[in-house]
Amino acid sequence: MLIPNSQTPEKTIKVPWWLRILFAIIGGTCVFLAFPNFNQFYLAYFALALELWAVEGLTPRKAFFIGWLAGSITIIGGFYWVGSLLEDFGHFDKWLAYLLS
Repeated sequence: MLIPNSQTPEKTIKVPWWLRILFAIIGGTCVFLAFPNFNQFYLAYFALALELWAVEGLTPRKAFFIGWLAGSITIIGGFYWVGSLLEDFGHFDKWLAYLLS
């Protein structure tokens, strides 16, 4: 009978921090490109894989930062139209509308 050795370390790939950031940026970009306006739905699957790989083995605080970065890229790219919406329908000045969006 084989009993797993608890002393054996798990084999994980060491991913450098800059590559994790790059994965988060590419993943966030793939998410907003999967939105209906761009209609590249298959990129959502790549985004999930990249973002999961970016947070693998990180502490919760570092994983939160990576997720925040990917989410921010998604929001900036996916909701680019909010500035013009605030300008047209909210009657904000152009600088304020784009600052708030």
